[in-house]
Amino acid sequence: MADNDTIVDYLVDAIERNGKAKKVLKNDKARSIAYVAKMGEPNFNSKELVSLMLKGMQAGIIEFVRSEPRFEWNETDFPVLLMASSKAKDAFVKLL
Repeated sequence: MADNDTIVDYLVDAIERNGKAKKVLKNDKARSIAYVAKMGEPNFNSKELVSLMLKGMQAGIIEFVRSEPRFEWNETDFPVLLMASSKAKDAFVKLL
């Protein structure tokens, strides 16, 4: 369980640094899904982090802010929390 807590702590803290949902610039990749996942390595598998973000989006914990209108997500979208970080951590742990 400690590993799950660690990955959740990293993910929620990294997403929380993105701030609130707002319009993002098209070329700003510094807070994107890919960036959050890449910065988690080598401690965490980036594919596992992306998978966890997708599960969080489906569960209503986070949302992806897009720099351009489209229906599907991609790795340049920005994850943002939809709830307080402590509640988000509890919700992510339940997903694992």
